[in-house]
Amino acid sequence: MEALPEEIIHVIFLRLPIKSLLKCTAVCKTWNSIISTSSFIDTHLHLNCRDGQLLLLQAFSSPADRREPFSLHRDNPSFDEYTKLRNPFLAYDRTQAAISKKRSIALGSEPINVVGTCNGLVCLVARDFTVLIWNPSIRKFVVLARPSVTFIRDDNPRISYAFGYDSSTNDYKVLRTVSYVQGARSCEVEIWSLARGSWKSLTASIVIPGDNPCYPKAFLHDTHAFVNGALHWFHHYKMINYHDSIVSFDISSESFGEMTMPAFWGNREICLISRYRDSLAFFEQEFTDVFRLDVFRLSMWVMEEYGVANSCTIIFTMDFHHITYPYPRPLWFRNSGDVVLECIQGVLKSVDSKTKSTTDFRINGYVSYDFMDYFVESLVLLDKPNAISY
Repeated sequence: MEALPEEIIHVIFLRLPIKSLLKCTAVCKTWNSIISTSSFIDTHLHLNCRDGQLLLLQAFSSPADRREPFSLHRDNPSFDEYTKLRNPFLAYDRTQAAISKKRSIALGSEPINVVGTCNGLVCLVARDFTVLIWNPSIRKFVVLARPSVTFIRDDNPRISYAFGYDSSTNDYKVLRTVSYVQGARSCEVEIWSLARGSWKSLTASIVIPGDNPCYPKAFLHDTHAFVNGALHWFHHYKMINYHDSIVSFDISSESFGEMTMPAFWGNREICLISRYRDSLAFFEQEFTDVFRLDVFRLSMWVMEEYGVANSCTIIFTMDFHHITYPYPRPLWFRNSGDVVLECIQGVLKSVDSKTKSTTDFRINGYVSYDFMDYFVESLVLLDKPNAISY
C-alpha cells in the first residue's frame, strides 16, 4: 500500500472494522497518524454507526463474583455473545497501585454503576467519586478528576450521574447532582466535559422547574434518558395537587427545562423513564388491588412526538399475580421493538410490543442483570493523550 496515495489509504481505512484499524496503527507512523486524528475518528464513527446491532450487558454469573461483569452481544434471535470485556476498574486499580505506594481500595471488586453509553463510550461510577469514561473497543479509559462538590453522609445525600453527547461541539459530558432526601442542604450540580477535562459548577445558575430547590425529587430517581440532545428525569411531587412533569437538561446549552405530561395522566405514578429508539418511554407501576401487594401491573407509554405531551401512546400493559419484591422492571429494548423485563430471581421475559405476547428469555451463564443498552464500536478516545490503555 506504500504506492497508494494517502487519500486512497484514508478511504480504505474508513471501511475497516475497529480491530483491523488498531492493528494498522502499529504498522507505521503514517498509518497511525491518519487513524488517530479526530476527523478520521468522527468520520469512521459516522460511516460505521449501526446502532442496535450490538448490546452492552452488565450481568453476573454469581452474586459474589463482580470482577468480570461486562460483555457484548449481538441483537439477534439467539442473542449470541460477541465478546467478553475486561473490567476497566481492574486496570485502574493497577494504575493507582503503581502511582501510590499506599494501599488503596480495590475498585475492581466493588459494585459498578453504568451511567450510560454513547458512541462507543461507557460512563462508569464506583463509590460515588471515581468516574471512568471507557471505550472497551480500543481498551482505553479516561479517569475523571475528583468532583469538587462534596457532601456529608449524615445529611443522607443522593448522588446522581448522567451521561450525554453534545453534537454542537462534538463533546461528551457527565452531569453530577448532589441532592438531599430531607432537604438538609440545597441541591448542587456540576458538569464535566471531555474536551475541557475538568468539572464546572452549575450551582449558581441552576433552576429546577416547579420544585423546592432544597428538595429536587427528580434526581432521587434511579433512571434518566438521553433523547434529542437532552437528559430527562421524571418528576413527581405534591404541592397542593399532584403534578407530573419531565425535568430536562440540554447538554449543549447546559440549562434545565421542563416538559409537561398529558392531561389524561392524572395521578399516575411513573417508576422509570427510558429511551425507546429515538423517543422517550415511560413505565408505570401500580397495585391493582389495594388489599394485596402481590397483584401488580406494569404499563409502558411512548412519547411519539418529542415534547408534545398528548402524543404519548400506550405500548403494552401487563398484569402480574402472586409476585414478591423486587417487582418486574424493564431491562432493555431489542432492535425488533421487544421489551425485555427482569422478573423475580433473574427470570427474563420478552414482551412483543405489537402482539403483546410474552416469552421466556434466557442468557446462559448469568443469574442477575444490572444494565443493558445499545452499543456501537468506535475509536473515540484514541486521540486523547490522557487516555489509559490496558
